[in-house]
Amino acid sequence: MKRGYELRRQRTRGIGCWVRAIAIGGSWVLGWVLSGGAQGPPSLFELGPGVRATGMGGAFVAVAEGAEALWFNPAGLAYLSAPEVGSLYEFRFGASSLLRAAGAVPRWGGGMALFSFGPVEGRDAQGEVTESLGYLQLGLVGAGGWTPADLPVAAFRDAQGWAFGVRAKLIGVSTAEASGGGAALDGGILLRWQRPFAQAIEELRLGAAVENLPGVGASGPPRGTIGLAVRPMAELTLAVDLAFPWAVHAGGEMQIPLPGEVLPSPGRGGAVVAVRVGGFWEGDLWALTAGFGLRVGSFQWDYAIQSHPQLPGIHRIGIAWRF
Repeated sequence: MKRGYELRRQRTRGIGCWVRAIAIGGSWVLGWVLSGGAQGPPSLFELGPGVRATGMGGAFVAVAEGAEALWFNPAGLAYLSAPEVGSLYEFRFGASSLLRAAGAVPRWGGGMALFSFGPVEGRDAQGEVTESLGYLQLGLVGAGGWTPADLPVAAFRDAQGWAFGVRAKLIGVSTAEASGGGAALDGGILLRWQRPFAQAIEELRLGAAVENLPGVGASGPPRGTIGLAVRPMAELTLAVDLAFPWAVHAGGEMQIPLPGEVLPSPGRGGAVVAVRVGGFWEGDLWALTAGFGLRVGSFQWDYAIQSHPQLPGIHRIGIAWRF
C-alpha cells in the first residue's frame, strides 16, 4: 500500500514537472492573473517556434530568415526577397500539441498559433482525482520590418546593412477555472556585414529582440535576447543567442546542394539538404537538438527533435513554400 501511494504521489508531482518543461524556462509573455491570483499558463509564444530554429538550438535572433523571422526577430522581414508561407506541427511529451501557421511578404508578416495541453490528472492513494490540469491557447501575431531606405527621411536613405522591426501579439487562454487574454508589443534590430574582416568570412550578423515592451498591453516582464550569427562559408551558419533572464542557445546548420542527377528540381534554387545540431540551457532545463531539411525548388520540408532530461523528446515537422 505504501509503495502504491508513493507511485501515485510521484505521478501527482509529475504534473508540475510537465508544466515546468512546457514552459521552457518559466518566463511569461502576458502574465495575466487567473484563479484568484495564480499565474496563468505558460504562453505559446515561449515554446520555441520554428522547426529550422529548433534544430539549431533555438539560436535564431541573428539568423532571422524566411517566415520564421516573424517569431524571432521581426527585423528580418525587411530582407525577405519573396512571399513565403509555412506551418509546423508538434506533439510534446505525449500530452500537448502545437500548431503554427505563418505567411510573409517583403517587410510584412502575420501568423497564428494554437496550443492545447492535457488534461493531465493527479490522483491520491485511493485513485481519486485530486487535481487536473488542461488549457487551450490561441495566439495571433502581426509584424513589420524595414531598412532605413524604406523610411520617408532623406537622411536615413543612405544607411545600409541594418533593419528594425515591430511585432504585435494577441493571445487568448481558456482553462477549466477561467479564461482571459492580453496583448504585447515586441521590437527587434538586425545588422548584417557582407565579407567583413578582409573577406575572412562570408557574412556576420548581429541581432537583438525585446519582448513585452513596458507600458504596452497586458504584458509580463520584458525579455531581451541578443544574437550572433557567422557564415564562414555560404553553406555553413553558426549562431548563438544570449537571453535575459539568463538563457543560452547555440547551434549550426550545414547546407549541402544536391546534384541535379541525384534529385532533379522542377523550380528555382535546385535541391538542398540541410543538417542542423544545437542545444540550449535555460534555468534548470537543458536540451540537445538536431534536425534536417530538404528544399526542392520552392518547397521546403523540415524536421527537428529536442531532447529532455526526464521526459520524451519533442518532435516537430514543418513545411514551407516560397513563391
